[in-house]
Amino acid sequence: MEARIRDLLKKINYPEDRFSSFSSAIFEKIVVVESKNTWNIYVKNNTNFKYEDISIFLECLNTFVGNKYKYNLFIKVDKEDLSLYDEYYKQILILINNNNLYYNMFCDRLVEENDEFFIEIYNKSEEITIKRKIETINKYFKKFGFSTLPNIRFNEEKEQSIRKDIEALKKISDEQIEQFSTPKKLESVKPNYSKSSYVGRNRRKLFGEVRGEIVSLNGISYEINDVNVEVQIFEVVPANKREYKSLTLKVTDFTTSMYVRVYASTEEEYDELLGKFKNDMWLRINGYVKNNTFYNDLIINARTIEIIEKKEDAVVDDAPEKRVELHAHTNMSQMDGVIPVGDLIKRAIKWGHKAIAITDHNAIQTFPAASKFKKDIKILFGVELAMIDDDLDLIFREDDSELLDNTYV
Repeated sequence: MEARIRDLLKKINYPEDRFSSFSSAIFEKIVVVESKNTWNIYVKNNTNFKYEDISIFLECLNTFVGNKYKYNLFIKVDKEDLSLYDEYYKQILILINNNNLYYNMFCDRLVEENDEFFIEIYNKSEEITIKRKIETINKYFKKFGFSTLPNIRFNEEKEQSIRKDIEALKKISDEQIEQFSTPKKLESVKPNYSKSSYVGRNRRKLFGEVRGEIVSLNGISYEINDVNVEVQIFEVVPANKREYKSLTLKVTDFTTSMYVRVYASTEEEYDELLGKFKNDMWLRINGYVKNNTFYNDLIINARTIEIIEKKEDAVVDDAPEKRVELHAHTNMSQMDGVIPVGDLIKRAIKWGHKAIAITDHNAIQTFPAASKFKKDIKILFGVELAMIDDDLDLIFREDDSELLDNTYV
């Protein structure tokens, strides 16, 4: 390994067990652009690095440099490793998406043919979207040492298949509209169905057995035509207006949480669905994932729902010596905690912990509620404060004694 590479890796605290990744790497040059306060680092290697190694390197470099400088890393290789291409492609999409989930749909669109790579698109809208970013995508591939760049390819067969699906759905929708929207026709149907049988008839289309592989919610990061999930309801949200005849379920599988939209055909069915779904109920759902402009997020639109019996897996702390949490945020720490202080303390008590610290961001509003549990567990009242003036001295009477040898009150 080149001495300069080794020195840099040590200086930025790059994990030593990963040093071998840079065994063939050499510094070509470092160009400092003083006017922009930027360092351009040029590294040469025999082949492409694994993305994980580069990601950790950049993270360590960023921690070391802080806000002092900006930097760019440019990699040059003797021979491309195209087996890494797909992983780099997916990571590049994450880098460019800027929290826009729309680009995630292209994650599985990379196709390889004879060492050439194509990003497949299914319609004109997707073509416009990906063309806006193709130059940026290619720029990243070049920075990571790839000379092979992806092209855009229109998949006509897939586009025709999607069109057929849309036409089929449209036909079903037209039939439903014709059957249910005209008062005269509803009157002619009414003698054949009582309210209960009418709702039951529609409900059988929604409720039924769901078969197939179950996907965890945290594995859903882009639009999917068909997906099965097992989830628990933690809130039922009615429609803003009854005429929308849809409701939203907030659900979780304890990997993450999502919205599920459930549609009814009539107001009667809507009322019954609203009464049927309860908090803590477990469901197995088949549906499709679509980006929702109202929530600005991916949601699951339910096709079939099966009510199942499922209990949460009990989480226990079987450690002989129980830990004490010294840094915990509740829902009083905006963007950092969601659990109410009472639930947090009850969990610590259940696990046999003798004490717990509450350290919310710039807030002590939980102290009165936490005090109610002082007979059952020792509460360590704390706070995490933001330092506004970083020129202030916060340490007084410093010494070199070992922290573990000292006594604390």
